[in-house]
Amino acid sequence: MRKRHAIGAAVTATAVAGAVVTGGLIANAETNTTPSPSTAANQAGITAPTVILPTGDAVTIFEDGTLGVKPAAGREDIGFVTMYEPGAGNERLVIPRDMAAEIQAGQEDPRRYNVTALAAAGHADAAAVEESELDAFAGLPPSAAQAEGERQQTQTLTVTLKDRSGKAPQDDWVLWADLDDPDHWGRLEFDENGVGTVELEPGEYALQHSMWNEANDTARGEIVAGLSAVTIGKEPEALLIDAAEAVPLTIEVEEEDAAYERGILSLSASGETNSVGTGDFIGARDDVYVMPEPDLPGFDLGFLYQAVLTGEEDDEAYQYNLAFHERGSFPDEGEFKPSEDHLAAEETTFNSLGVDIEGFTCDYGDTNPQLGPGLCAMMPTSFPSERTVYYTADPEIEWSGFHEGGVYVDELQLVDGFYDSKDLGSLKAGETERSVVQGPFSAGPANSILYSYEDVPFLYAATKPAYSGSDEDLTLVGHSARAVLSTDDQKVGVLEGIDPWGGYEFDLTGFDEGRYTLEVDSTKSTDTALVGTAATQTWNFDLDPGAANDEGRTLALPVVLMRAEEVEGGFVEDEDDLDVTLDLVVNEYAPQVTAEAMTLEVSFDDGRTWDEVEIDRDGNSATGTIEHPEDADYVSVRMTAVDDAGTEVTHTTIRSYGLR
Repeated sequence: MRKRHAIGAAVTATAVAGAVVTGGLIANAETNTTPSPSTAANQAGITAPTVILPTGDAVTIFEDGTLGVKPAAGREDIGFVTMYEPGAGNERLVIPRDMAAEIQAGQEDPRRYNVTALAAAGHADAAAVEESELDAFAGLPPSAAQAEGERQQTQTLTVTLKDRSGKAPQDDWVLWADLDDPDHWGRLEFDENGVGTVELEPGEYALQHSMWNEANDTARGEIVAGLSAVTIGKEPEALLIDAAEAVPLTIEVEEEDAAYERGILSLSASGETNSVGTGDFIGARDDVYVMPEPDLPGFDLGFLYQAVLTGEEDDEAYQYNLAFHERGSFPDEGEFKPSEDHLAAEETTFNSLGVDIEGFTCDYGDTNPQLGPGLCAMMPTSFPSERTVYYTADPEIEWSGFHEGGVYVDELQLVDGFYDSKDLGSLKAGETERSVVQGPFSAGPANSILYSYEDVPFLYAATKPAYSGSDEDLTLVGHSARAVLSTDDQKVGVLEGIDPWGGYEFDLTGFDEGRYTLEVDSTKSTDTALVGTAATQTWNFDLDPGAANDEGRTLALPVVLMRAEEVEGGFVEDEDDLDVTLDLVVNEYAPQVTAEAMTLEVSFDDGRTWDEVEIDRDGNSATGTIEHPEDADYVSVRMTAVDDAGTEVTHTTIRSYGLR
């Protein structure tokens, strides 16, 4: 039996590509062109994983630019606005719905919600950032009055908003955008009757709008989103945006008890000189509607709606990850009825690493090129657990996301556990099985950049002491490390108690070209994983601090990555030998290197003694078999390699995997 679900929605973020809320207006923001050291390092793709907003909500920034929104406890029904900052590349703001009025009124600083800029500057707690540091990466724009005062021969545009009952909505978010000038745009403000005006020069404009009535104890909320086209000529213009004309969005699925949990809605119009659109993080307590498509010649329209529904049947949990899209139009009808025969059904096992923990999963389906705002819905998940996960099977939809689990600060920021990003691509209809969180663990690809800041050379590195690349991208979080950089028996710097995954940097002032050694020793508790408990990573390499520049140069710090198919949840059967594959790899942005030598050793007593494993190497890859003694509980590994650039690497991982 199908069950119909009205789509819940949060505030629709109506945004010109690159909008920032400042001083009660949507306006351009100045961009700092001189990065701090941490900012420069993050331009090489090294970013803080999570930013805690002043409201306590957490936003995780993934490598592909997707944002995972995790509301603070008690704020699960709060919606979020997402938008871009003008002139600042892909910098994005995430604004909780209950803070929108304060930000629009100038009572709250919008820069504390610019999650990508905060992360790039190395800030994890937005509320704790000093005002002077905020000034470094975002300036205030001219006021709307000043901007409009410079323009002549304007006409009045009057816009009236009506909700589904014909009344003025409780709140709204409406932007106008000059389709010929990406820098000319602003926000309309409305009175208690739902009427707003703005003076505009003659030309072609688009309005990006949402209006909403909040849910309460007796009624569901109402969210109406859309885009409208307006031509300003020699006479005043009037536009009525009547929600009665909007199309309701609903979903019907075959599982009778499926409950709507989270979703994402995006409307877009892309042209040669300008792009406009909306971005929503959708909750469960509101009904959502889409206005009819606008008449925008020369603009490519895009519609993308994603939804997560969950439930249980015969004590077996299931989850729907659905994505519905249209390119070139908005839907005339909003009833979506996905057939089970057209879904990919994955019987998914979420492993732990020997310790029961709680965490989240997040799945994001989008088209290529991207239609959506880059948000994914973070769903609570136990490790270990099992559930059937249904995905929209569509060659135009590509799925990505992550799962993580462990210990959180204030139930929001992961500080001890594991994180695994995933890129599933397009999926085919039918049933399959998937097992996540596997192992074994060894060193993971290192990010490193040589750069200068105010003529001072720096070496920045972010290293993964315990990582699994066996059909996954799994990193153990929570290692505390000591990093030492030295040259010619002289220490460049010693850093204690660092998070190697988060990154660290050394000042190279006064040091010359030569042979350098970077050694990173780390340990991790067994509170969230019984494997990957300690590691040592050492690189001997050539480095010229004089080659540092403002743009930065990504360095090749290779690691020997170990993979094995039979490991699951960090363990294998002790009576079985384990076939392993070794690969010399570098960060994807670093110069490629070729292995000239490689070795593998194993220890069954946590690194006190070592035995060499015979391997068969062919270029950057090698294979070997680890034989397990009867009395062993864990297997530690040590790998070495030399590449054609002369870099020597040695990596040790204590308890790479366990035996059971």
